[in-house]
Amino acid sequence: MTMDAAPPSYAAPSLPLYSQIPRPEEIRVAADASQSTSHEEEYQYKHGHLLLNLGPKRAGVFRPAYGWNSLVGGYVQIKANTKKVRSIVATIQGQVTTGVSERGFLSHQTRTVVLRASQTLFDSSSGEQVPKDGARYAFSFALPSYVAGGSDPLPPSFSAVRMGLVAEVTYFIKVELIRKGRFRQNERIKAFFYYLPRTFAPLPQCELLSPQDEKSDLADHPNDWRRFEVSPTHTRGAAPTNVTDLRVSLCLQKPFIYASSSSIPFSLIITSGVVTEAISLLLSSLSVQLIRLTTIRVGVRWIAFETLLGGGDVVRVEERANERSMFGSVTHSHLGESSWRLESVDVKYIMRVKVSPRSDMPSLAATLPTFVGNVPVTMKTHETSTDGDTDATTPALCRFPWGGRLGYTVYTTQ
Repeated sequence: MTMDAAPPSYAAPSLPLYSQIPRPEEIRVAADASQSTSHEEEYQYKHGHLLLNLGPKRAGVFRPAYGWNSLVGGYVQIKANTKKVRSIVATIQGQVTTGVSERGFLSHQTRTVVLRASQTLFDSSSGEQVPKDGARYAFSFALPSYVAGGSDPLPPSFSAVRMGLVAEVTYFIKVELIRKGRFRQNERIKAFFYYLPRTFAPLPQCELLSPQDEKSDLADHPNDWRRFEVSPTHTRGAAPTNVTDLRVSLCLQKPFIYASSSSIPFSLIITSGVVTEAISLLLSSLSVQLIRLTTIRVGVRWIAFETLLGGGDVVRVEERANERSMFGSVTHSHLGESSWRLESVDVKYIMRVKVSPRSDMPSLAATLPTFVGNVPVTMKTHETSTDGDTDATTPALCRFPWGGRLGYTVYTTQ
């Protein structure tokens, strides 16, 4: 049997033009160095012909950590004959990532760069050549006070996850080695680090008063305290209370800025048109809590969730005609708390007050209101010492209390 059909012809494909600028797919990407090598004394990261060194290790911290306005420095070492190297570039970058985790993938993702700067460590166009046995190139970046192109302070390293909602603030150093030639194969190494700035609560305008101290009476310090009225809410269908002038107030000492290692003194005042003995009957369930409120923007939506940090203890009670004053303080064990905000993430704190009638007396519960109020406060990582020492360049290692995890994970109350 013969075949009359002619054999198929094959056209030679056109070859791409050669360019001195490498395309992204020509860069060989190293696995991101999330932790250093086994070197015991320094943070070192290796890949291919590159060795990145970020200085001496801190005990118990598996990534480098830096404070406010610190210098992020180190060196990169080329460990082989790299005479065809075109350039070596070091880059520092910080970014905020928010999104929704669905089946292991991050959707509705928003990424904002808050810090970016680069340094060219080697450039062959200047006539310089890398020695045949390799070379070492040092770099140094000064961390700025504010985000790139904005007025918000540079945010700390941070990680929050709740019900698939993800928010992270990450920082890293990246070094790229770009080769020249037709069969070039570029290399890159990237190492993450912590940015953990210290923030300081100002010295109080007056001496912080102990709740046990009888001199902490508001009447003796009218300019040092501020009184916040707490609004009442009635149960649906309940009749308004017939108790005249029933009021609840929370009093805090100025300027409402507290170090996370300190307790927060407060006074809770309940006044009524009835005698003081009846106040305990009317309103016997009360709580004062410190709450972290984290708000994250995902797409065009803002999603907020809360973390209970601590509760208040009443240590002294004073009774007067138609008034009861309770003095106490809120304590918590969450060190490293600090208020901060960006366009996509907002971390703030509130003192929440709740006062309600006795639940075992339905007639009162159906008649009397429940008082619930939130008072914003500002948290700082450290106290300002009396001698004015505020060494902000030392990293606030208390921001991650679990041996070096990124930022802190937000655990929420149900």
